[in-house]
Amino acid sequence: MSFPRIPSILSAAVLLLSVAAGCDANKHRVEVLPAPADSRKIIRVVASDENISAFRKLVEGYSASADLTVEIIHAQSADIPGIIRKGAADLGVTARRPGPGIIEGDINYVPFAWDGAVFIAGEDAGVTALTSAQLAAIYGGRIANWKEVGGKDLPIRVVERPANSTLRAAAESVAGHSPASRSSALPIETSEAVLHATRSITGILACVPLSRTLVEKFPVVPLAIDGRPPVSSGDREAAYPYRLEYAMIFRKDAPDPVKEMANHLVSVEGVHQITSLGLVAAVDKFPVTSCHCRATDGDATPKKKSPLSGTLTIGVIPELGAIVQEKRYAGISQMIAEQLDVDTRIKLLLTYEDVVQAFQEGRIDAAFVGSLAYARLKTRFGIVPVARPEAEGVSWYRGVVVVRADGSLRSLSALRGKRFAYVPDTSAGELCMRSIQRKMGASDPVAFFGQAIRARSHEEAIRMVLEGKADAAAVKDLVLRRIVRTEPGVAAHLREIDRTSTFPENALVVSREMNARQVGRFRDLLLSIHKSVAGRRSLEALGADRFVPTADADYANVYALASDTGYPLEKK
Repeated sequence: MSFPRIPSILSAAVLLLSVAAGCDANKHRVEVLPAPADSRKIIRVVASDENISAFRKLVEGYSASADLTVEIIHAQSADIPGIIRKGAADLGVTARRPGPGIIEGDINYVPFAWDGAVFIAGEDAGVTALTSAQLAAIYGGRIANWKEVGGKDLPIRVVERPANSTLRAAAESVAGHSPASRSSALPIETSEAVLHATRSITGILACVPLSRTLVEKFPVVPLAIDGRPPVSSGDREAAYPYRLEYAMIFRKDAPDPVKEMANHLVSVEGVHQITSLGLVAAVDKFPVTSCHCRATDGDATPKKKSPLSGTLTIGVIPELGAIVQEKRYAGISQMIAEQLDVDTRIKLLLTYEDVVQAFQEGRIDAAFVGSLAYARLKTRFGIVPVARPEAEGVSWYRGVVVVRADGSLRSLSALRGKRFAYVPDTSAGELCMRSIQRKMGASDPVAFFGQAIRARSHEEAIRMVLEGKADAAAVKDLVLRRIVRTEPGVAAHLREIDRTSTFPENALVVSREMNARQVGRFRDLLLSIHKSVAGRRSLEALGADRFVPTADADYANVYALASDTGYPLEKK
């Protein structure tokens, strides 16, 4: 892996001066950390509201063993290039890419991380998702109470950000309106103040950096918008979450300490610190498992909380919704971190295709994947299966075809010309759908179904049938079972008309770059996790009783069905 280098070598930092505007009478807060008495080197940093908290933590880690004084002041991203050009600061940290002509030949622009701007609601609002139409109505003043969008009977308090704020622009791009049009809008200047306000103000709705909601405990719910979960992937094209690009701006003749700080943020150690803060590193194709700071040989284990211990990133698909999945896997992640002495992070990925891409680019070290995703990963990258969860003696699942119970559809042949929902690149979804068309003698889905609808998750496919948006769906039976447990009335509204053979439940798989000793430690931990109180709690959150061993031979039905239906396991 090669990293972009900025010339110069120097050591690090230790005083931090932060001036952050708030919404109360005392608008300025000064934070000072002790500096060495003989410190002579100073960097003046101007950081944007969106990233000042993350950058402060990055500087703290970087400065732990060095002799550099850093002064950080707050500004909006739009003002930072001018501040740097005038020499009023040595380094700028922005949250959005400047427009044409703003950054010219004498200025360096170095992206180091991506974040997402997401809408949050207070936990008291009782909602987890909105549509962009609902947002527009809220911002436009046509909806004033959370009960109008399926929440609690509580007034909506919309936060209004400063006119040149990147987060204000993000909110307006999704909602299509400014909250300034609401007489009840709540003006708050900084993200810090917004997040702390959630502890005392009821019914709040605001736009904040996603990373803050991932690594800090605020009483908020990041909202899905138009079905897109609040998950940051660094995707340049994604409409939501709104993409925030954190970048350094400095003059080409900047002092050496500035260039060395920039070097640090795109180094191996810097990338590990960035990912630990819930951000996506802007360094492409970073192979986390093969970097020098991981114990990739022998049985050495990294020290707890050491910045050199690396970060083990585990990918998870939001088949039950992003927030639910994060809660299900958080306990397992914590057990891995404590038992294997490695910082561990759950990374939510939007689709099963994203898991393949993330492994290819080295953005994840491990993942809980479905059987078809496993077969693809094994075929292309030699991925290694470790273990899978078992609940009530069941560690297998099937694809089931469901229709509305009050309808006339009772056989596969009756689905001809109907709207059929499925999750692409899944055994229970796409392979099941392909199996139906093969049984019916059709050359492709279009030749049999009236419309093949791609769903983002099995839960979404089930909801489509329940809401009449699809006539039938191929879904994972375990997902259907979980929904029925929490919503017993669902069972009476659905009829099962077909099912596939069995496939292994979502297993933890790891990169082939992880050596046999490491894989063995993973397997031993998971297979014994049910023996401790903390382990049983984490399994309960996952909906499992224990983990069981998993091997490539367990996937024989997947390989066979993929071959029979012409699904290309090697596809890119």
